[in-house]
Formats: sequence, structure tokens, C-alpha cells
Amino acid sequence: MKNLTLKVSTILSVLVLFSCSKDTVNETENQGADFTKGKGEITANDLQFVGVEHNQMLAETYNYIESVGQDVTLERIQNNLVDNIKDNDQYNDESNAIGIDFTNDLLKTPTESISLTGFGTSERENVYLNELQEILNDAEFGNQEFIEKVMQLENAIANDGSFSDEQLITLYSATQVAQYSFNYWSHNLENWENLARRHGGTPTRSHGGDIVGGDVAGAVAGAAGAWAVNVVPGAGQVAYGGAILGGAVAGSVGVAVTKIWDWFWD
Repeated sequence: MKNLTLKVSTILSVLVLFSCSKDTVNETENQGADFTKGKGEITANDLQFVGVEHNQMLAETYNYIESVGQDVTLERIQNNLVDNIKDNDQYNDESNAIGIDFTNDLLKTPTESISLTGFGTSERENVYLNELQEILNDAEFGNQEFIEKVMQLENAIANDGSFSDEQLITLYSATQVAQYSFNYWSHNLENWENLARRHGGTPTRSHGGDIVGGDVAGAVAGAAGAWAVNVVPGAGQVAYGGAILGGAVAGSVGVAVTKIWDWFWD
């Protein structure tokens, strides 16, 4: 298997591209999380929708691969994800465009490892992202202690008191995706491995933190991308959702396919 690392410089170039070409985002009526709160009042529950929809998109991707059968290719998986993001009218076009760009970038090449920091996050944000990375390093699928540790980290973030709403959205996107991704892969990794076998592959059992870490880094990148183009919390979850989900699911599928289905790049 060819080992390539997700290039932070590539992601940052995407952020620059969007920040240079941004349009004003109009506020849209939002039936979900309330992102019109004052500075630093966003909660972890406000970002729960990201984790929920992340798992739904992963399940849809699995079903797509299963339906395509022997004709599956990475390009077809990528195109299917892009189509799903385009068709998701819960989020505005600019947000979905960021998610699509991250999807295309993250699935170009196999992703062996992804750093949680380096997406323009502040030094203080990186303190908590590094703590999350330490939790990921010890993750074992099925061990609910992982969830407890992430929730404790969320409490620490909430009690910090030094973050803006944008920063809290980035951090809680990471923690919520971490929890939901962990639960998803705890219950479904064996299904993905069996699917790989049916396609003639020889799956390799991967460390839980590697696959979940791909999801989390994608969520951080997507949130940072939305933040970079001034898609502010006042626009509600409609503004952030597509960008975060596009990055998270692409990161997840990219790492999973690299770890489990290495023949795509043979």
C-alpha cells in the first residue's frame, strides 16, 4: 500500500481560494441549532447534528458501494459523495462547495494519517485538539471509555471561557464527530471489512483512532474553511453544515479505504 499523508498545505490552499472568492452569505431560516447566540455561548449539543448526519452519510456510502458491486472505484465513491453534498439543500451553496472541495481533495490519494491541527486554528484551540488526539491514540472500538473522555473534554472546553462562537463550532464539530464516528465504526467496521473481502481485497484491521481521526480532522478542516470565508454563526447551521460534513465524511472514507481497501491504489 502506498503511504501518503494528507497535506496541510493543500487544505490551506483551499481555504485561501475560498477566502479570496467569498460572497456574502444571506441569513437563512434555520430549524436546527441556534447559532445566533452571543460570543462563546455555543454548546456541544448545538453541533450534535454534524455527528448524526455524518453517520447517515457514511451509511449511505456503504450502501452505495454495496449496490455498485464489482464495478466500484474510488472515483465513483468520490462522485457519489459529491452528488450527495450537492443534493443536500439543508445548507447553502457556498458551504456545500467547501465540502465538495474537501471531498475531492481528500479522496485524490490514499490518506495514511491526518493531523488535527494546522488548519488555521489558534494555539489555544490546538491545546484541546491535541488532547483529543491523545484520546484518539488510545481508542479501541467498543470501549465506551472513549466517549466518556471526549465528553469530559467538552466540559473542559465549555468551562474555558476564552473562545468565540466560531472557535467553539470548530472544537465541538471535532468532539461530536469523534463520538458519533467512534460509535459508527464500533458497530460497522466488520461490515466494511466483509464488503472489502467480497470485492477481492484483504482488509487489515486498523487502529480505531486512525479511522476516527480522519473524520475528526475532516470536520476541523471543514469548520475552518467555513470560518475562513466568513460564514458566520449568525447564518445558523445552514452555513456550516455542508463544509463540515464534506470534510468529515471524505476524511473518514479516505482513511477507511486506505486502511481497509488498499487495492484501489495498487
